[in-house]
Amino acid sequence: MMFAECEARNLRVWLFGGWGIDALQGCITRSHDDIDMLTANSARTALHAVLEQLVGAVCDDNTGWWYNWNDIGVNIGFLLTHRDGTVVSDVNKDDPCVYPWPPGSFPEECNGRLPGLTCRAITWEAQYVCKAGYYKVAPDSTLRAKDRADLDIIARHISPERRIKLETCFPGIPREAE
Repeated sequence: MMFAECEARNLRVWLFGGWGIDALQGCITRSHDDIDMLTANSARTALHAVLEQLVGAVCDDNTGWWYNWNDIGVNIGFLLTHRDGTVVSDVNKDDPCVYPWPPGSFPEECNGRLPGLTCRAITWEAQYVCKAGYYKVAPDSTLRAKDRADLDIIARHISPERRIKLETCFPGIPREAE
């Protein structure tokens, strides 16, 4: 329902993480604890109106939003444009870096399919940067079994050489002066 409402308002929202991988594959590969989405920071006000209408309260932690929808946690991150034109995520205001996405990570056309839903999902390359990069940014985090399984699926869609090139995104780029 949320995707349809966003489409009706010309708001672009992309799935990432487990549901994003499933959407790219066109089938459900495992159970999911939450739904992870990204949208442009410029869509914040319009998306907030959609969410208020559909779910009521939305919690804002300054780097993203989260809410519960039918007892499922939904996380929404916001995409920014760095001064060099690179699309980035700002995952922690205390981090001296922001994290770039590979060019073309956010297709305009719906590229994902789930039962009863056509949607947008970040590309396989972006899935890799997001999933593998998280453990480079948060090295104290333990790679969970579901994340290993997701990385195995992603690896079938990206060559080892391409994965090595994508790892240039992991260190992040210096945050703009605020």
